[in-house]
Amino acid sequence: SSIKQKTFSESFIFARSKKPTTPSFRLEIDNFSEKEACIESPTFVSGGCEWYLFLYPKGDSLCDDHLSLYLSVANTQLLQSGWKRSINYYFIVVNQCHKELYRSSRLGGHLFCAENPSWGQRKFLPLEKYQEKGFLEKDRLIIQVYIDILEATDGKDLEVSRIKQRLQNIESCFVKNCVEFKSKEISLEKEESDTDASRIKKLEERVNNLELMISDDVNASRIQQQEERIKSLETMMSDLKVGLDMEKAKSCADGFFVVDHNDVLILLVKRFFAYMG
Repeated sequence: SSIKQKTFSESFIFARSKKPTTPSFRLEIDNFSEKEACIESPTFVSGGCEWYLFLYPKGDSLCDDHLSLYLSVANTQLLQSGWKRSINYYFIVVNQCHKELYRSSRLGGHLFCAENPSWGQRKFLPLEKYQEKGFLEKDRLIIQVYIDILEATDGKDLEVSRIKQRLQNIESCFVKNCVEFKSKEISLEKEESDTDASRIKKLEERVNNLELMISDDVNASRIQQQEERIKSLETMMSDLKVGLDMEKAKSCADGFFVVDHNDVLILLVKRFFAYMG
């Protein structure tokens, strides 16, 4: 479940006169003796600020005989430039009956900021303590942290920062949806355009086929007419030739001038072209 974050607008919290009497956070780790890697706690809120603990059960890279324990500011990426936390704090190890087993010294004078978001103790708890009777009841380690905030500032209101982040996310999502919608719209328009173009092409092909059919019909009709005219002319020429031959024979018998067949044929050809035209 999320924890509501108290915000500050260039606000400050000054030192309290009393030490905190209740723990700011309680971390319980089961099967602790089996743990070796770094362990991080959930985020918690203390003094209106978000924190978390992290520890190395067998010590960090510079220490191998102590448990190393640190306190860190959480969600620093949401804080504005210039944020800082000045606190006093300490750690206590307790058993399941809340009996104190071990306590760190009071840690103070540390400034948590962007450059140093974490502070703690590299040598918090000697590993030999684990072997003491009753220290790890049912192999469970319980750590409590007490935080006394002396001064804290977030530069600008965290809520404003979160609202801006949400607006940016909404804007990004809106732009993405618009692009996807426009892409689908363009795709549909292209499909419609392709369909229309296909229909027009088919229509043009039908018109061309129709024109060819009409042209073929006209040409066939003209050829038929020409053939009929040629047949008529051939018949005419054949009749004239017969007539000329008869006239020639008669003229020769009567001693008259005979007309040349070539002249007559030329005349007939001229009449033919005039007739065809």
